[in-house]
Amino acid sequence: MEKINFDESTHTYRRDSLIVPSVTQILQAAGLIDFSKVNPTVLEAARKFGIATHLTCEYADKKILNENTLDNNLRPLLYAWEKFKVDYKAEVLSIEEIVYSNIYDVAGRLDRRALIRGRHAVLDIKTSSETYPANAIQLAAYQGIWNEKKPAIEKILDRLTVSLFSDGTYKVEPHKNKQDWPVFLSARNIALFKKEHL
Repeated sequence: MEKINFDESTHTYRRDSLIVPSVTQILQAAGLIDFSKVNPTVLEAARKFGIATHLTCEYADKKILNENTLDNNLRPLLYAWEKFKVDYKAEVLSIEEIVYSNIYDVAGRLDRRALIRGRHAVLDIKTSSETYPANAIQLAAYQGIWNEKKPAIEKILDRLTVSLFSDGTYKVEPHKNKQDWPVFLSARNIALFKKEHL
């Protein structure tokens, strides 16, 4: 497998010294993700809260979270995440795992790869009350990249968006449309065309 380096500060993936486009960048370039109409202050606050939530869940999954230092605003979301794992019999296999496609030269980072009731799944953790159609495409990209050279027993079968809410509840949205992966490949082609010609 190719060695991919990720620069957190610039959200840049590199293979050797070459920059590799990310799944999110491709979806943005193709126009499937667009936050340009969202108030920048609101967007930044949501981004920071999302990062804090992801770190909370990550530390909890790694069993290194000190709940005594946890902000009260994050406690209900942690409770929701823990409840989801119990309810869905989720066994976390990897956290923030970087994946890369040799075929399509694209990289990404999975929030979670897990066994859900015994089936391999990729999970995306959200803190927004609404989900977007591009979530399904993003997860299809991660699934396709992960499955690229894996034996059947390791292939990801399911894609789930797990939304965590401030009242301690959660919502799971499964994505089953088999056209989501072809849509991502089309988005990749559009993004490459725009980069080369526009």
